[in-house]
Amino acid sequence: MTEQMPVPDPIEVAMMRRLAARYARVLAEFGFFTAEELASANHSQAASGTAMVDNWRERGRVFAVPHPDKSAHPRDVYSAFQFEKCQPREVVRDVLKVFARKDRWKLALWFTSNNGWLPDDARPVDLLKSDPKAVVEAARRDAVGSPA
Repeated sequence: MTEQMPVPDPIEVAMMRRLAARYARVLAEFGFFTAEELASANHSQAASGTAMVDNWRERGRVFAVPHPDKSAHPRDVYSAFQFEKCQPREVVRDVLKVFARKDRWKLALWFTSNNGWLPDDARPVDLLKSDPKAVVEAARRDAVGSPA
């Protein structure tokens, strides 16, 4: 007797496609870096080319997301909005502290979605430079009732 392959639920497939498209739009709008690109831009002398960026990630200064196109980018990438002149923005570290264990893509979507706690329902990403305190406060307010 042969086993039948489970048929994917069409609604779940459609949701996954929409989510993958949203991920791709975020990376297209803001750009992204690989760990190697960041290490090179910062003239890292570390034995491992990515040690500096890995350290930033481990210390909660930046976060990486899986690229939606694994064939083109098999390793995680770093949304460019987290950086100014290829250095981590302090506000990103502060938001990561607030959201501690939030899913990485949920973090990226939080930064790039309109937020009712910000003036004119702005996106946090649009205020990273001009009003970082408001971004951190919005994160605190959202974290109170936000599931991971």
